[in-house]
Amino acid sequence: MIKWKVGVFARIRPARKGRRLAPYRVFVGEDGVPQHVELTMPQGQALTGGPSAPPRATFSYNRVFDQTESQDVVFRTVARDVLLSGLEGYNGTVFAYGMTGSGKTFTITGGKQYRTRGIIPRAISTLFEEFDRRPDHTFKCYISYLEIYNESVYDLLDRSHAHKPLEEWDKIHLLDTRNGNMHLRDLRVYEARTEDDALNLLFLGNANRVTSETPQNLASSRSHCVFSFTIESRHLESDVVKTSKVHLVDLAGSERVAKHGLPTTREARVRSKEGRYINLSLHYLQQVILALRERDGGRAHIPYRNSVLTSVLRDSLGGNCRTVFIATLDLEPQYVEESLQTCRFAQRCGMLSQDVAVNEERDFNLVAKRLAKENARLAAQLEAVQRNGTLLNANRALTPDERRTCEELLARYIKTESGDTLLPIEDLALARECTALLRDAVRRGVRAAADASTEAGLLSARLRELGVVAEEQRAQLRRYKRQVGDLEETIAA
Repeated sequence: MIKWKVGVFARIRPARKGRRLAPYRVFVGEDGVPQHVELTMPQGQALTGGPSAPPRATFSYNRVFDQTESQDVVFRTVARDVLLSGLEGYNGTVFAYGMTGSGKTFTITGGKQYRTRGIIPRAISTLFEEFDRRPDHTFKCYISYLEIYNESVYDLLDRSHAHKPLEEWDKIHLLDTRNGNMHLRDLRVYEARTEDDALNLLFLGNANRVTSETPQNLASSRSHCVFSFTIESRHLESDVVKTSKVHLVDLAGSERVAKHGLPTTREARVRSKEGRYINLSLHYLQQVILALRERDGGRAHIPYRNSVLTSVLRDSLGGNCRTVFIATLDLEPQYVEESLQTCRFAQRCGMLSQDVAVNEERDFNLVAKRLAKENARLAAQLEAVQRNGTLLNANRALTPDERRTCEELLARYIKTESGDTLLPIEDLALARECTALLRDAVRRGVRAAADASTEAGLLSARLRELGVVAEEQRAQLRRYKRQVGDLEETIAA
Protein backbone atom coordinates (compact mmCIF):
# COMPACT_ATOMS: atom_id res chain seq x y z
CA MET A 1 0.00 0.00 0.00
CA ILE A 2 1.27 3.45 -0.90
CA LYS A 3 0.20 7.00 -0.12
CA TRP A 4 -1.30 8.89 -3.08
CA LYS A 5 -1.59 12.68 -3.00
CA VAL A 6 -4.57 13.86 -5.01
CA GLY A 7 -3.39 15.63 -8.16
CA VAL A 8 -4.96 18.93 -9.17
CA PHE A 9 -4.67 20.73 -12.50
CA ALA A 10 -6.23 23.91 -13.89
CA ARG A 11 -7.15 24.69 -17.50
CA ILE A 12 -8.06 28.13 -18.85
CA ARG A 13 -10.69 28.29 -21.55
CA PRO A 14 -10.00 30.62 -24.53
CA ALA A 15 -12.27 33.63 -24.89
CA ARG A 16 -15.40 33.19 -26.98
CA LYS A 17 -15.51 34.91 -30.33
CA GLY A 18 -15.81 38.66 -29.93
CA ARG A 19 -15.04 38.59 -26.20
CA ARG A 20 -11.99 39.04 -24.03
CA LEU A 21 -10.69 37.57 -20.79
CA ALA A 22 -10.13 39.38 -17.53
CA PRO A 23 -6.46 40.01 -16.62
CA TYR A 24 -4.66 36.93 -15.34
CA ARG A 25 -1.12 35.59 -15.18
CA VAL A 26 0.35 32.07 -15.38
CA PHE A 27 3.90 31.53 -14.13
CA VAL A 28 6.19 28.58 -13.68
CA GLY A 29 7.14 26.83 -10.47
CA GLU A 30 10.37 25.29 -9.25
CA ASP A 31 10.04 22.40 -11.71
CA GLY A 32 10.07 24.76 -14.68
CA VAL A 33 6.44 24.02 -15.64
CA PRO A 34 3.42 26.33 -15.26
CA GLN A 35 2.08 25.69 -11.76
CA HIS A 36 0.62 29.00 -10.58
CA VAL A 37 -2.22 31.19 -11.82
CA GLU A 38 -3.00 34.70 -10.61
CA LEU A 39 -6.53 36.00 -11.15
CA THR A 40 -7.53 39.64 -11.05
CA MET A 41 -11.08 40.79 -10.42
CA PRO A 42 -12.44 43.14 -13.11
CA GLN A 43 -12.68 46.82 -12.25
CA GLY A 44 -15.67 47.57 -10.06
CA GLN A 45 -15.81 44.08 -8.53
CA ALA A 46 -14.28 42.79 -5.31
CA LEU A 47 -13.16 39.36 -4.29
CA THR A 48 -15.58 37.43 -2.12
CA GLY A 49 -14.46 37.97 1.45
CA GLY A 50 -15.24 41.60 2.13
CA PRO A 51 -13.90 45.00 1.15
CA SER A 52 -10.47 44.25 2.62
CA ALA A 53 -9.95 41.28 0.33
CA PRO A 54 -7.08 41.82 -2.17
CA PRO A 55 -7.96 42.42 -5.84
CA ARG A 56 -5.77 39.51 -6.89
CA ALA A 57 -5.58 35.89 -5.83
CA THR A 58 -2.90 33.30 -6.66
CA PHE A 59 -3.45 29.53 -6.71
CA SER A 60 -0.93 26.71 -7.08
CA TYR A 61 -1.54 23.33 -8.72
CA ASN A 62 0.39 20.43 -10.20
CA ARG A 63 0.16 22.23 -13.54
CA VAL A 64 -1.76 25.07 -15.15
CA PHE A 65 -2.78 24.74 -18.81
CA ASP A 66 -3.07 28.08 -20.59
CA GLN A 67 -5.48 28.77 -23.45
CA THR A 68 -3.22 27.34 -26.18
CA GLU A 69 -2.48 23.95 -24.62
CA SER A 70 -3.54 21.02 -26.81
CA GLN A 71 -5.86 18.18 -25.89
CA ASP A 72 -2.97 15.73 -26.24
CA VAL A 73 -0.83 17.59 -23.69
CA VAL A 74 -3.75 17.70 -21.25
CA PHE A 75 -4.42 13.97 -21.61
CA ARG A 76 -0.77 12.94 -21.25
CA THR A 77 -0.26 15.16 -18.21
CA VAL A 78 -3.52 14.58 -16.35
CA ALA A 79 -4.91 11.17 -17.22
CA ARG A 80 -2.38 8.89 -18.92
CA ASP A 81 -0.52 7.74 -15.80
CA VAL A 82 -3.78 7.15 -13.94
CA LEU A 83 -5.05 5.06 -16.85
CA LEU A 84 -1.89 2.96 -17.26
CA SER A 85 -1.72 2.30 -13.52
CA GLY A 86 -5.08 0.57 -14.01
CA LEU A 87 -3.21 -2.13 -15.96
CA GLU A 88 -1.18 -2.76 -12.80
CA GLY A 89 -4.30 -3.14 -10.63
CA TYR A 90 -4.72 0.40 -9.25
CA ASN A 91 -8.11 2.13 -9.28
CA GLY A 92 -8.16 5.62 -10.75
CA THR A 93 -10.51 8.59 -11.26
CA VAL A 94 -10.24 11.79 -13.25
CA PHE A 95 -12.70 14.57 -12.32
CA ALA A 96 -13.44 17.60 -14.49
CA TYR A 97 -14.86 20.39 -12.31
CA GLY A 98 -15.91 23.94 -13.13
CA MET A 99 -18.78 26.29 -13.89
CA THR A 100 -21.12 25.82 -16.83
CA GLY A 101 -19.43 26.57 -20.15
CA SER A 102 -15.86 26.47 -18.81
CA GLY A 103 -14.75 23.53 -20.98
CA LYS A 104 -15.28 20.41 -18.85
CA THR A 105 -17.05 18.34 -21.51
CA PHE A 106 -14.58 19.53 -24.16
CA THR A 107 -11.73 18.35 -21.90
CA ILE A 108 -13.32 14.99 -21.07
CA THR A 109 -15.10 14.11 -24.33
CA GLY A 110 -13.59 16.49 -26.88
CA GLY A 111 -14.64 18.48 -29.92
CA LYS A 112 -15.81 17.53 -33.39
CA GLN A 113 -12.34 17.26 -34.97
CA TYR A 114 -10.02 14.30 -34.52
CA ARG A 115 -7.21 16.43 -33.08
CA THR A 116 -9.61 17.83 -30.46
CA ARG A 117 -10.49 14.42 -29.03
CA GLY A 118 -10.87 14.54 -25.27
CA ILE A 119 -9.61 12.40 -22.43
CA ILE A 120 -12.11 9.52 -22.90
CA PRO A 121 -11.45 8.74 -26.60
CA ARG A 122 -7.71 9.16 -26.08
CA ALA A 123 -7.89 6.85 -23.07
CA ILE A 124 -9.64 4.21 -25.18
CA SER A 125 -6.96 4.39 -27.88
CA THR A 126 -4.12 4.32 -25.36
CA LEU A 127 -5.62 1.37 -23.49
CA PHE A 128 -5.94 -0.90 -26.52
CA GLU A 129 -2.52 0.16 -27.84
CA GLU A 130 -1.07 -0.87 -24.49
CA PHE A 131 -2.87 -4.22 -24.68
CA ASP A 132 -1.10 -4.89 -27.99
CA ARG A 133 2.28 -3.89 -26.53
CA ARG A 134 2.04 -6.58 -23.85
CA PRO A 135 1.69 -9.93 -25.62
CA ASP A 136 2.76 -11.76 -22.45
CA HIS A 137 -0.48 -10.69 -20.74
CA THR A 138 -4.16 -11.31 -21.30
CA PHE A 139 -6.56 -8.40 -20.85
CA LYS A 140 -10.29 -7.91 -20.60
CA CYS A 141 -11.95 -4.50 -20.76
CA TYR A 142 -15.52 -3.78 -19.64
CA ILE A 143 -17.27 -0.44 -20.03
CA SER A 144 -20.21 1.27 -18.34
CA TYR A 145 -21.54 4.80 -18.80
CA LEU A 146 -23.99 6.44 -16.42
CA GLU A 147 -25.40 9.87 -15.79
CA ILE A 148 -26.81 11.46 -12.65
CA TYR A 149 -29.66 13.80 -13.55
CA ASN A 150 -31.69 15.53 -10.85
CA GLU A 151 -30.42 13.03 -8.26
CA SER A 152 -31.49 10.00 -10.34
CA VAL A 153 -29.07 7.57 -11.99
CA TYR A 154 -29.59 6.45 -15.60
CA ASP A 155 -27.75 4.02 -17.87
CA LEU A 156 -26.51 5.86 -20.96
CA LEU A 157 -25.76 2.55 -22.73
CA ASP A 158 -29.39 1.38 -22.66
CA ARG A 159 -30.27 1.36 -26.36
CA SER A 160 -34.00 1.61 -25.63
CA HIS A 161 -33.50 5.16 -24.33
CA ALA A 162 -33.15 6.46 -27.88
CA HIS A 163 -36.88 5.94 -28.42
CA LYS A 164 -38.18 7.12 -25.04
CA PRO A 165 -38.49 10.46 -23.28
CA LEU A 166 -36.32 10.87 -20.18
CA GLU A 167 -39.34 10.44 -17.89
CA GLU A 168 -39.74 6.84 -19.12
CA TRP A 169 -36.13 5.77 -18.73
CA ASP A 170 -35.43 2.98 -16.23
CA LYS A 171 -33.59 4.23 -13.17
CA ILE A 172 -30.50 2.60 -11.71
CA HIS A 173 -30.86 1.73 -8.03
CA LEU A 174 -28.06 2.15 -5.47
CA LEU A 175 -27.55 -0.72 -3.03
CA ASP A 176 -25.04 -1.10 -0.21
CA THR A 177 -23.15 -4.39 -0.18
CA ARG A 178 -22.12 -6.24 2.97
CA ASN A 179 -18.53 -5.04 2.66
CA GLY A 180 -19.66 -1.40 2.56
CA ASN A 181 -19.30 -0.85 -1.18
CA MET A 182 -21.93 0.67 -3.45
CA HIS A 183 -23.62 -1.56 -6.02
CA LEU A 184 -25.49 -0.09 -8.99
CA ARG A 185 -28.28 -2.52 -9.76
CA ASP A 186 -29.33 -2.88 -13.41
CA LEU A 187 -26.37 -0.87 -14.72
CA ARG A 188 -25.24 -2.55 -17.94
CA VAL A 189 -21.57 -3.43 -18.36
CA TYR A 190 -20.31 -4.33 -21.83
CA GLU A 191 -17.09 -6.08 -22.78
CA ALA A 192 -15.10 -4.13 -25.38
CA ARG A 193 -12.86 -6.46 -27.37
CA THR A 194 -11.55 -3.77 -29.72
CA GLU A 195 -11.03 -0.02 -29.76
CA ASP A 196 -14.00 0.33 -32.14
CA ASP A 197 -16.26 -1.51 -29.68
CA ALA A 198 -15.32 0.95 -26.94
CA LEU A 199 -15.73 4.03 -29.15
CA ASN A 200 -19.16 2.87 -30.30
CA LEU A 201 -20.24 2.60 -26.66
CA LEU A 202 -18.92 6.11 -26.02
CA PHE A 203 -20.85 7.50 -29.00
CA LEU A 204 -24.02 5.74 -27.87
CA GLY A 205 -23.74 7.19 -24.37
CA ASN A 206 -22.97 10.70 -25.62
CA ALA A 207 -26.06 10.59 -27.86
CA ASN A 208 -28.23 9.83 -24.81
CA ARG A 209 -26.82 12.59 -22.56
CA VAL A 210 -29.09 15.35 -21.34
CA THR A 211 -28.01 18.74 -22.67
CA SER A 212 -29.75 22.11 -22.80
CA GLU A 213 -29.11 25.67 -23.84
CA THR A 214 -28.06 28.05 -21.05
CA PRO A 215 -26.86 31.65 -21.09
CA GLN A 216 -23.27 30.41 -20.75
CA ASN A 217 -23.40 27.40 -23.10
CA LEU A 218 -25.57 26.50 -26.10
CA ALA A 219 -25.17 22.79 -25.32
CA SER A 220 -24.69 22.62 -21.57
CA SER A 221 -24.44 19.21 -19.89
CA ARG A 222 -27.24 19.05 -17.36
CA SER A 223 -26.05 15.88 -15.66
CA HIS A 224 -22.96 14.38 -14.06
CA CYS A 225 -21.57 11.62 -16.28
CA VAL A 226 -19.24 8.78 -15.33
CA PHE A 227 -17.51 6.73 -18.04
CA SER A 228 -15.92 3.67 -16.41
CA PHE A 229 -13.38 1.07 -17.47
CA THR A 230 -13.12 -2.21 -15.59
CA ILE A 231 -9.79 -3.80 -16.52
CA GLU A 232 -8.69 -7.37 -15.82
CA SER A 233 -5.07 -8.32 -16.51
CA ARG A 234 -3.11 -11.52 -16.02
CA HIS A 235 0.37 -12.62 -16.98
CA LEU A 236 0.27 -15.73 -19.15
CA GLU A 237 2.43 -17.68 -16.69
CA SER A 238 0.54 -16.58 -13.58
CA ASP A 239 -2.80 -17.38 -12.00
CA VAL A 240 -2.97 -13.94 -10.30
CA VAL A 241 -5.56 -11.61 -11.81
CA LYS A 242 -5.30 -7.85 -11.30
CA THR A 243 -8.57 -5.92 -11.49
CA SER A 244 -9.06 -2.16 -11.51
CA LYS A 245 -11.73 0.44 -12.15
CA VAL A 246 -10.89 3.73 -13.87
CA HIS A 247 -13.60 6.43 -13.84
CA LEU A 248 -13.58 9.50 -16.10
CA VAL A 249 -16.05 11.97 -14.61
CA ASP A 250 -17.59 14.96 -16.35
CA LEU A 251 -19.29 16.90 -13.58
CA ALA A 252 -22.19 19.15 -14.51
CA GLY A 253 -21.28 22.82 -14.32
CA SER A 254 -22.12 24.95 -11.34
CA GLU A 255 -24.00 28.15 -12.08
CA ARG A 256 -25.53 31.09 -10.30
CA VAL A 257 -29.22 30.94 -11.12
CA ALA A 258 -29.85 34.31 -9.47
CA LYS A 259 -27.78 36.03 -12.15
CA HIS A 260 -30.40 35.19 -14.78
CA GLY A 261 -33.49 36.33 -12.86
CA LEU A 262 -36.62 34.37 -12.07
CA PRO A 263 -37.68 31.76 -14.65
CA THR A 264 -40.75 32.87 -16.62
CA THR A 265 -41.30 29.92 -18.97
CA ARG A 266 -41.74 26.20 -18.42
CA GLU A 267 -38.40 25.49 -20.08
CA ALA A 268 -36.68 28.10 -17.93
CA ARG A 269 -38.21 26.55 -14.81
CA VAL A 270 -36.85 23.16 -15.88
CA ARG A 271 -33.38 24.68 -16.36
CA SER A 272 -33.68 26.35 -12.96
CA LYS A 273 -34.60 23.06 -11.29
CA GLU A 274 -31.68 21.33 -13.00
CA GLY A 275 -29.36 24.08 -11.79
CA ARG A 276 -30.53 23.71 -8.20
CA TYR A 277 -29.92 19.94 -8.26
CA ILE A 278 -26.50 20.43 -9.85
CA ASN A 279 -25.45 23.10 -7.36
CA LEU A 280 -26.74 21.05 -4.41
CA SER A 281 -24.82 17.92 -5.46
CA LEU A 282 -21.64 19.97 -5.98
CA HIS A 283 -22.19 21.55 -2.56
CA TYR A 284 -22.31 18.08 -1.01
CA LEU A 285 -19.20 17.14 -2.99
CA GLN A 286 -17.41 20.09 -1.37
CA GLN A 287 -18.67 18.96 2.05
CA VAL A 288 -17.15 15.52 1.47
CA ILE A 289 -13.83 17.11 0.45
CA LEU A 290 -13.81 19.27 3.58
CA ALA A 291 -14.66 16.26 5.77
CA LEU A 292 -11.83 14.25 4.21
CA ARG A 293 -9.41 17.06 5.03
CA GLU A 294 -10.49 16.77 8.68
CA ARG A 295 -10.19 12.98 8.73
CA ASP A 296 -6.55 13.06 9.88
CA GLY A 297 -7.67 15.25 12.76
CA GLY A 298 -9.96 12.53 14.07
CA ARG A 299 -13.19 13.06 12.13
CA ALA A 300 -14.84 9.69 11.57
CA HIS A 301 -18.00 10.45 9.59
CA ILE A 302 -17.78 11.39 5.92
CA PRO A 303 -21.20 12.49 4.51
CA TYR A 304 -21.14 10.40 1.34
CA ARG A 305 -24.88 9.65 1.56
CA ASN A 306 -25.94 13.29 1.27
CA SER A 307 -26.06 13.03 -2.52
CA VAL A 308 -26.17 10.40 -5.24
CA LEU A 309 -22.96 11.78 -6.78
CA THR A 310 -20.86 11.27 -3.65
CA SER A 311 -22.50 7.89 -3.00
CA VAL A 312 -21.65 6.59 -6.48
CA LEU A 313 -18.08 7.91 -6.33
CA ARG A 314 -17.43 7.01 -2.70
CA ASP A 315 -14.36 4.91 -3.52
CA SER A 316 -12.91 7.71 -5.66
CA LEU A 317 -13.21 10.18 -2.78
CA GLY A 318 -10.97 9.07 0.05
CA GLY A 319 -10.91 5.40 -0.91
CA ASN A 320 -8.47 3.03 -2.63
CA CYS A 321 -8.10 5.17 -5.74
CA ARG A 322 -5.59 7.36 -7.56
CA THR A 323 -7.67 10.50 -7.98
CA VAL A 324 -6.94 13.67 -9.93
CA PHE A 325 -9.01 16.81 -10.56
CA ILE A 326 -8.83 19.18 -13.50
CA ALA A 327 -10.47 22.52 -12.79
CA THR A 328 -11.69 24.37 -15.89
CA LEU A 329 -11.72 28.17 -15.68
CA ASP A 330 -13.77 30.68 -17.69
CA LEU A 331 -12.00 34.00 -17.14
CA GLU A 332 -14.34 36.28 -19.04
CA PRO A 333 -14.99 39.24 -16.71
CA GLN A 334 -18.55 38.29 -15.74
CA TYR A 335 -17.45 34.76 -14.72
CA VAL A 336 -14.25 35.48 -12.78
CA GLU A 337 -15.99 35.19 -9.42
CA GLU A 338 -17.27 31.68 -10.25
CA SER A 339 -13.78 30.72 -11.46
CA LEU A 340 -12.34 31.93 -8.15
CA GLN A 341 -14.71 29.55 -6.36
CA THR A 342 -13.54 26.76 -8.65
CA CYS A 343 -9.89 27.57 -7.88
CA ARG A 344 -10.49 27.49 -4.14
CA PHE A 345 -12.29 24.15 -4.34
CA ALA A 346 -9.49 22.66 -6.47
CA GLN A 347 -6.85 23.88 -4.05
CA ARG A 348 -8.69 22.18 -1.17
CA CYS A 349 -8.78 18.94 -3.18
CA GLY A 350 -5.00 19.13 -3.60
CA MET A 351 -4.56 18.84 0.18
CA LEU A 352 -6.03 15.32 0.25
CA SER A 353 -4.09 12.06 0.25
CA GLN A 354 -5.32 8.48 0.00
CA ASP A 355 -3.95 4.99 0.67
CA VAL A 356 -3.94 2.98 -2.55
CA ALA A 357 -3.14 -0.68 -3.14
CA VAL A 358 -3.14 -3.15 -6.02
CA ASN A 359 -6.37 -5.15 -6.44
CA GLU A 360 -5.31 -8.71 -7.14
CA GLU A 361 -6.47 -12.22 -6.40
CA ARG A 362 -5.81 -15.74 -7.62
CA ASP A 363 -8.05 -17.14 -10.32
CA PHE A 364 -8.99 -20.43 -8.63
CA ASN A 365 -10.82 -21.64 -11.73
CA LEU A 366 -7.55 -21.29 -13.63
CA VAL A 367 -5.65 -23.02 -10.82
CA ALA A 368 -8.15 -25.91 -10.91
CA LYS A 369 -7.81 -26.22 -14.70
CA ARG A 370 -4.02 -26.31 -14.48
CA LEU A 371 -4.05 -28.93 -11.73
CA ALA A 372 -6.54 -31.04 -13.71
CA LYS A 373 -4.33 -30.79 -16.79
CA GLU A 374 -1.24 -31.76 -14.81
CA ASN A 375 -3.11 -34.66 -13.22
CA ALA A 376 -4.19 -35.91 -16.65
CA ARG A 377 -0.62 -35.68 -17.93
CA LEU A 378 0.76 -37.69 -15.01
CA ALA A 379 -2.00 -40.27 -15.33
CA ALA A 380 -1.17 -40.71 -19.01
CA GLN A 381 2.50 -41.18 -18.21
CA LEU A 382 1.72 -43.75 -15.54
CA GLU A 383 -0.54 -45.63 -17.93
CA ALA A 384 2.16 -45.63 -20.60
CA VAL A 385 4.77 -46.93 -18.16
CA GLN A 386 2.47 -49.69 -16.94
CA ARG A 387 1.47 -50.61 -20.48
CA ASN A 388 5.10 -51.02 -21.54
CA GLY A 389 5.86 -53.19 -18.53
CA THR A 390 8.66 -50.90 -17.47
CA LEU A 391 7.87 -51.12 -13.79
CA LEU A 392 7.70 -54.92 -13.88
CA ASN A 393 11.03 -55.22 -15.71
CA ALA A 394 13.01 -52.74 -13.66
CA ASN A 395 15.32 -55.54 -12.37
CA ARG A 396 15.82 -57.36 -15.65
CA ALA A 397 19.36 -58.17 -16.85
CA LEU A 398 20.76 -55.82 -19.46
CA THR A 399 22.33 -56.91 -22.72
CA PRO A 400 25.92 -55.92 -23.53
CA ASP A 401 24.63 -53.34 -26.03
CA GLU A 402 22.41 -51.79 -23.39
CA ARG A 403 25.33 -51.58 -20.96
CA ARG A 404 27.44 -49.84 -23.62
CA THR A 405 24.53 -47.45 -24.22
CA CYS A 406 24.46 -46.59 -20.53
CA GLU A 407 28.22 -46.01 -20.47
CA GLU A 408 27.99 -43.70 -23.48
CA LEU A 409 25.06 -41.77 -22.02
CA LEU A 410 26.91 -41.33 -18.73
CA ALA A 411 30.09 -40.22 -20.47
CA ARG A 412 28.20 -37.54 -22.42
CA TYR A 413 26.38 -36.48 -19.28
CA ILE A 414 29.64 -36.03 -17.32
CA LYS A 415 31.24 -34.01 -20.14
CA THR A 416 28.21 -31.68 -20.48
CA GLU A 417 28.81 -28.31 -18.81
CA SER A 418 25.11 -27.37 -18.41
CA GLY A 419 23.96 -27.93 -14.84
CA ASP A 420 20.33 -28.72 -15.68
CA THR A 421 20.95 -31.49 -18.26
CA LEU A 422 19.03 -34.73 -17.56
CA LEU A 423 19.80 -38.25 -18.72
CA PRO A 424 17.31 -39.09 -21.52
CA ILE A 425 16.17 -42.40 -20.00
CA GLU A 426 12.65 -43.78 -19.80
CA ASP A 427 13.44 -47.48 -19.11
CA LEU A 428 13.88 -48.05 -15.36
CA ALA A 429 16.32 -50.93 -15.92
CA LEU A 430 18.57 -48.62 -17.91
CA ALA A 431 18.12 -45.95 -15.25
CA ARG A 432 19.23 -48.38 -12.56
CA GLU A 433 22.32 -49.28 -14.58
CA CYS A 434 23.20 -45.61 -15.23
CA THR A 435 22.75 -44.87 -11.54
CA ALA A 436 25.08 -47.75 -10.63
CA LEU A 437 27.67 -46.58 -13.17
CA LEU A 438 27.42 -43.04 -11.86
CA ARG A 439 27.80 -44.29 -8.28
CA ASP A 440 30.89 -46.28 -9.28
CA ALA A 441 32.34 -43.28 -11.09
CA VAL A 442 31.77 -41.13 -8.03
CA ARG A 443 33.38 -43.74 -5.77
CA ARG A 444 36.39 -44.00 -8.09
CA GLY A 445 36.66 -40.26 -8.05
CA VAL A 446 36.49 -40.20 -4.26
CA ARG A 447 39.18 -42.90 -3.98
CA ALA A 448 41.36 -41.09 -6.53
CA ALA A 449 40.95 -37.89 -4.61
CA ALA A 450 41.85 -39.66 -1.36
CA ASP A 451 44.93 -41.26 -2.96
CA ALA A 452 45.97 -37.93 -4.39
CA SER A 453 45.52 -36.33 -1.00
CA THR A 454 47.67 -39.05 0.63
CA GLU A 455 50.35 -38.70 -2.03
CA ALA A 456 50.27 -34.95 -1.59
CA GLY A 457 50.77 -35.44 2.16
CA LEU A 458 53.79 -37.71 1.60
CA LEU A 459 55.32 -35.28 -0.86
CA SER A 460 54.78 -32.46 1.61
CA ALA A 461 56.53 -34.42 4.37
CA ARG A 462 59.42 -35.27 2.05
CA LEU A 463 59.77 -31.62 1.09
CA ARG A 464 59.92 -30.67 4.76
CA GLU A 465 62.71 -33.27 5.32
CA LEU A 466 64.66 -31.95 2.36
CA GLY A 467 64.24 -28.45 3.71
CA VAL A 468 65.77 -29.49 7.02
CA VAL A 469 68.76 -31.16 5.27
CA ALA A 470 69.27 -28.09 3.06
CA GLU A 471 69.27 -25.84 6.12
CA GLU A 472 71.87 -28.05 7.82
CA GLN A 473 74.06 -27.93 4.72
CA ARG A 474 73.78 -24.16 4.57
CA ALA A 475 74.85 -23.97 8.25
CA GLN A 476 77.86 -26.27 7.55
CA LEU A 477 78.85 -24.08 4.58
CA ARG A 478 78.78 -20.99 6.77
CA ARG A 479 81.12 -22.74 9.27
CA TYR A 480 83.52 -23.67 6.49
CA LYS A 481 83.61 -20.07 5.31
CA ARG A 482 84.47 -18.84 8.81
CA GLN A 483 87.31 -21.43 9.13
CA VAL A 484 88.76 -20.41 5.77
CA GLY A 485 88.67 -16.79 6.87
CA ASP A 486 90.49 -17.60 10.08
CA LEU A 487 93.23 -19.50 8.14
CA GLU A 488 93.73 -16.60 5.74
CA GLU A 489 94.22 -14.21 8.66
CA THR A 490 96.74 -16.57 10.30
CA ILE A 491 98.76 -16.89 7.07
CA ALA A 492 98.73 -13.19 6.55
CA ALA A 493 100.06 -12.60 10.06
